[in-house]
Amino acid sequence: MAELALTSFKSFPKPLFRIARLGEKWPTTDFYAEIKGQTKGIPAALFQIKTPINGLASGSGAIHVHLPKADVLRLSKHPLPAYLLGVCHKSQRVFIRAIPKTRKNGIARIPITHELLEPNVKVLRDEILTYWSSHVPPNLNSKFP
Repeated sequence: MAELALTSFKSFPKPLFRIARLGEKWPTTDFYAEIKGQTKGIPAALFQIKTPINGLASGSGAIHVHLPKADVLRLSKHPLPAYLLGVCHKSQRVFIRAIPKTRKNGIARIPITHELLEPNVKVLRDEILTYWSSHVPPNLNSKFP
């Protein structure tokens, strides 16, 4: 469902992201996603997927998930932007929350206003593009030219 939320939309002529599932063999990160159609570099992001503890509770304004402090710290140390996706299997809805580089504690909730629908997928793509346009990777002065 998370992969579909990032790639399947009628408003876009083709998917905005190219997804690679990392799964159990990669600690903390479930998806690596590149933005398709870019000519300057390959802007990418990391995604961790969690299922809400009690599904989608009405009236709370958020879904409750559990991303421990250790996982947040590991994701925030990557040079790529990182996001948490909350996937509600019963309602087939996906919600997103950014993991800021400065965050030092775990994450317990994702606001339901952050549902990953078409407008927010475009916002996500634009946010990742902005991140990469302002973060130029340093040149590698390799001993193995």
